[in-house]
Order: sequence, then C-alpha cells, then structure tokens
Amino acid sequence: MSILRNQWRELITNKKLLISVIGVLFIPLIYSSVFLAAYWDPYGHVDQLPVAVVNTDKGTTYEGKDLHIGDDLVKELKKNKKFDWHFTTKENALRGLKNEEYYMVVEIPENFSKDASTVMDKKPKKLNLIYHTNAGRNYVGAQISDKAIEQLQHSVGSEISEQYAEVIFDNFGKIAKGLGEASAGAEKLNNSLKDAKKGSKTLKENLEKLAKSQIEFNKTGMDPFGTAFNTLNQKIHELDSALGQFQEKSGQMYNGAKQLQEGMPKIVSGLEQLNEKAQTVKQFENAISPEKIAQLESALSHAEKAKKEIGRISDDISKLENALKNQNGQVKQIIESSDFLTEEQKAALLKQVEQKTGSIKLPELDRLKAQIPDGSELPDLSDIKQKLNELKQLPGAVNKLYTGSQKIQEGLNSLTNGLGAYNEKFAEARNGSSKISEGSQTLTEKFGQLQDASGKLQDAASKLAEGATTLDEGLGKISKGSGELSNKLSDAADQTGDIQAGEQNYNMFSDPVDVKGDKINQVSNYGTGLTPYILSLGLFVGALMITVVFDVKEPSGRPESAFGWFLSKFSVLLPVGILQAVIACTVILLGIGLEVQSIWRFYLFSIIMSITCLAIIQFLAASMGNPGRFIAVILLVLQLGGSGGTFPLALVPKFFQLIHAALPMTYSIAGYRAIISSGDYDYMWKQAAVLGGMAIVMMALTIIYFWWLLRKEKMEEQPA
Repeated sequence: MSILRNQWRELITNKKLLISVIGVLFIPLIYSSVFLAAYWDPYGHVDQLPVAVVNTDKGTTYEGKDLHIGDDLVKELKKNKKFDWHFTTKENALRGLKNEEYYMVVEIPENFSKDASTVMDKKPKKLNLIYHTNAGRNYVGAQISDKAIEQLQHSVGSEISEQYAEVIFDNFGKIAKGLGEASAGAEKLNNSLKDAKKGSKTLKENLEKLAKSQIEFNKTGMDPFGTAFNTLNQKIHELDSALGQFQEKSGQMYNGAKQLQEGMPKIVSGLEQLNEKAQTVKQFENAISPEKIAQLESALSHAEKAKKEIGRISDDISKLENALKNQNGQVKQIIESSDFLTEEQKAALLKQVEQKTGSIKLPELDRLKAQIPDGSELPDLSDIKQKLNELKQLPGAVNKLYTGSQKIQEGLNSLTNGLGAYNEKFAEARNGSSKISEGSQTLTEKFGQLQDASGKLQDAASKLAEGATTLDEGLGKISKGSGELSNKLSDAADQTGDIQAGEQNYNMFSDPVDVKGDKINQVSNYGTGLTPYILSLGLFVGALMITVVFDVKEPSGRPESAFGWFLSKFSVLLPVGILQAVIACTVILLGIGLEVQSIWRFYLFSIIMSITCLAIIQFLAASMGNPGRFIAVILLVLQLGGSGGTFPLALVPKFFQLIHAALPMTYSIAGYRAIISSGDYDYMWKQAAVLGGMAIVMMALTIIYFWWLLRKEKMEEQPA
C-alpha cells in the first residue's frame, strides 16, 4: 500500500501535475456542454433565419373570382414568425443569398395563380414555387431551408385547396338545381319509356301477326296466284298464236272476197243480157215459130248453161256466206274475249261487223236458181206454150236478180273495205298481243322476284318479331332503371341542396388530415437527441486527456505486486473519471436543461462509461505509450461514424456497421437513450453490463501487463 500513498503524495505535492489533473476534470464538460449549448435547439431559433421572398405573381380570375395566390401567400408569410422574412426584388434576393445575408430565397413566379386556375382543365399545370439555397456556404442552413419550403408548400397547397373548395361548395347549389332538373327529365323519360313499352308490346303483337299472315299469304295467296299467273301466261301465248292463225285466215277471206268482187261484174253483165233476152222472149211470146222453137231450144241450152253457172256461183256464194258467218262468229268471240278493248269499243265493233255482214242476203238468187230447170227437165215443144207463160215471169225475176246482184256488189265492196280496215286494226291488235306476250314474260320474271322477296319478307318479319320481343324486354328493364335513376337524382338533388358550407368546411376540404403522431420515447429538441452521442464523446476525450498529464505506467515507488502497481495508478484515475462524469452531468442537467427519466441512473451510467473509457485508454497508454494513445485516437474516430450516434446504423457504410458492436460508445449511446427518453431501464442495465465487462477486461489486461513487467524486472536483477 506504500506505492499507493506515494502516488497520491506525488500528485498532491506536484502542483503542476495537480493543476493539470484538475483541468482534465472539465474536459468532458467543456466538450459536451459547449457542443450541446451551441446546437441544443437550432430549430427553435429558425425565426432568426433570414429568408428573402420575391413575389412576381400577376394573378388571374377563376370561376368569376379574382385569384391572387401570390399576394395571399405574402400576407400569410407576414403573419408567420417561423422565419425572418424579407420581401424584396429578385435581384436583391439573389445577391443577398451569395453574400449570406439570406439563407434561402423563395420566388413566386408570375403565372403562379394562372397555373392554379387550370385545375379543371384537361392538362392542368402544377404550381411552381421556386426556392434558392446556397448549400456550399451553409449546408445545415440549406437543410433547414428545405424543411421550411416543405412546410411552405403544404401551406400554399392548403390555401389553394381552400379556395377550390369555396368555389366547389358555391357551385353545389347549381348542382342541386341541375340534379333536380335531371330528376324531372328522368321522370319524363320514365313516363315516355312506359308509353314506349306499351307501343313495343303492340308492335311485337302486330309483328307476330305479320309474320303469321305472311306465311299464310305465301301459302294461300302467292302459290295460287303463281298457278293462275302461269295459266294466264299460257293463255296469252295461245291467244297470240290464235290471233296469228286468225290473221292468216282473214287474209284468205279478204282475197276470196276480192276475187268475188272482181267476178260480180261478169255476173251482172250476164244478168243484163239475160234480162234483154227475157224481154225479147216477151216480145215474141205470141209469135213463136218452129224456127223460134229451135232458137228457144238453143236459148234453153244457153239457159241451162247459165243455170249451171248460177248454181256454181250460188254454191260459191253459200260457201262465202258460211265462211263469213264462221269468221263473223270468231271475230265476235275474239272481240268479246279481248282484254284490251273497253265495253263501248267492243259494242261498237260488234255492231259494225253486224251491219257489214247483215246486208249480205241472197234469197232471190236461191229462188232463181230453183226456177231454172236443168237440161233433162226442159219441156217438149208441146209444153212450149206452158213454158212461155212461165217465161212471162222471167223478166221480173231477172230484174229482181239484177237488183240483188247490184246489192251484192255493194255489199262486197263494203265487205272488202271493211276487211281491209279490219286487217289494219287486227295488225295493231296483233302487235298489242305481242307486247302483251313480252309484258307477260317480264311479269313472269318479276313474279319470280316477288316470290323471292316474299320469302325474304317472311324471314324479316320473323326477325322483326323476335327483335320486338327483345326490345319489349329491354324497354322494361330501361323503364325500371329510369325510375330508379329519377329517384336517385331526386335524392341527390335534395342532399346536395342541404349542403351548407362554411369556413370550417373549406378548411376541412383544403387540409383534411391532422397528423397525430404517437411518438414513442419523445425527444423534445435536437440537443436532447444528440446528448448521448456528445456526452459519450466528451467522457472518452476526457479519459484520453488524463493520460497526457498523468503517467499511467511509471510507479511512484517499487511495486510489490502487479495488482498494487495497477491500484496505485487506477486509484487516481477512478476519482478523476467519477468527477468528470459528475461535473458534466450536473452542468448538462442544470445548466443546459436536459430532462431525463431517471437522474441517479443518469449519473451512475455516466460514471460507468467514464471508468470504462479510463480502463481502455490506461491499458493502451501503459502498454504502448504514445502509440497506444494514437490507437485510442483512432478508436475515437471510428466511434464517431460507427457508434450510431447521429444517423441510423442502416444509413452508414457497411464497414461501420461491421465494427458497430465492438465500440464502447455503441453501448453508452444506447444506455443514455434509455435513461433520457424511453425509460427502459432493463435495456439500460444491459448496456451498463457490457460496458462494465469491457472495463474489467481492460483492467485485467493492465494488471497482466504490470505482472509481466515485474517478472521481467526480477529476472534481470538475478545474477547470471
């Protein structure tokens, strides 16, 4: 224990050493308090941070209202005391930023309000709030400015949203009116759809009837009509053929009548001669001589010949008369069956034919023919007188015959002329018949098309009936939906009309979210959050500085044991470390105003950290001297980046993440955070245990080193 007393005697008697040790007691205080005091609450003084504002907004109109967001923002900033706002020109602001008169310049562009009014356009433009910082001159100031501009952006956004909300709520009345009109229109639509539903039902029924009637029409109408039409077409061709034959026969009849007309003059001439002969017979009827009888016989012979000629002519006339009668019947039949003549035309034409043929009568010729005897019947001369008496009647008969021949001549002339006109008209009729035949052919083709169209019409009618059924069902659904639409629009109009918006509603619309943070282990300010890191650094630096003014290796006397040697040195380091921790903690608590969860734990944990730092640095300085102190400085630097005192461990490089668990400050910072903020004392004691373990290991290594030196010294003192 003598070495322990000697160590303390040396410290007390050596004023230079004592003053140095006393000065070292305040190293952690100076380091931590100065740093923390300077940066204890920098964000609490941003109201002193000069910021320039440049407003070039020209404003605009929106929904009939003037919109000057730039001016409104300037008014809000003048009320805002978070920064030291300076409202100036852009030129002065940028010059002040370069000269560090301002830490940030906020520029409101000239189209700021105009861009805000494009919110309902197809391509709305975002508002550009321009800010300038000079991070090269002051990075932290630039970071604070970034935070400030975010708040400013939120403020501007809320202001714009509030104005939008006011316009929107003002339009709710118009919307409600429009919804009411839409509801009325929907109701009218519903009524119209009901009528349309009824009409579609009637349409469906009628279309079904149409489809059925079309099928029935095809069966009972088109098919029989097609058969009748084919028969008509066949009869038209037969009529055309018969007209051709009739035209040919009428030509022959015309030629025969022509020949008869040409032969009639000869007959008339013969009759004239016969008449003259009859007169002669009359003149000499009383003076007939044998010679006359001979002449008479000769005349009778001629008369016989004439009779035969008359008989032949009579036969021809009979044949002609029969032919005319037959032709007359055919002409009448053709005229009566013609579909191209009116009833008046038929009657007139029949009358004309009747007139032309009715006048042709030959009774006298027949009687004359009967009166002329043939050659075998000529009487003998004994009968001449009787016959002469009969001859008395001959001139009258001949005269009648002559007169009849004249009428026949006239009738033949009329017949010939009538047949000529008839042939002309018949040619026209034949031409019309040909056209009828051609028209019938065309009609046949069109009838085929009509049959095809009728089939298509039947298909279309069926499809229309099916479509009408679908339409009827769809109209039913639409009618139901339109009724619901009318009711919903009416409800919407009522609800929209009930909306009464005020300032609170506008504010709710513009800033609907209030962020309520449930912050675990609340930290009041920047300095409080930084204290674990800065205080740990201060204690480590204080431990390092004690080894500079106090020799932690050389004993004050001859040590008897390694433990005694260690104890003599550590007996000085221990109170120094305790005092360093107590002084620093007291000033931070009372002077700077740190608030902790447990004061005594805060003191105790600081003492444990201080002892751990002294144990580590004592071993390094005692075993290696200045190189050991250099290693301690390197360890200090490594702890600046690897202990997690500033940024989260996940954000630092991988190397610092790897050495994080081996650094003393890692555990001291974690323990301080538990004491200052969270109050998780179990976690704090775990960190204290790790630090205590490190201190014990370092003390043991120092004792072993001292033991090794004593053993080496004893071995050197033994005689060879």
